[in-house]
Amino acid sequence: MNTDLDRLKAAYAKVAVLVTHDRAYVPIFQRIEREIIALKDQEDVFRRAQIAARDYKAVG
Repeated sequence: MNTDLDRLKAAYAKVAVLVTHDRAYVPIFQRIEREIIALKDQEDVFRRAQIAARDYKAVG
């Protein structure tokens, strides 16, 4: 399964190579980096919500 995170990581690696040849690609590299961080943060929030919901059900 090819997730958004997998695609972003692949693009990140490819653009990293481009950056080493031409600094013009730095903004693209930075954008992909920010998108990876944001996506990971969303996944972390979802996991924390799942844990909180599970704990709530266990208590209630």
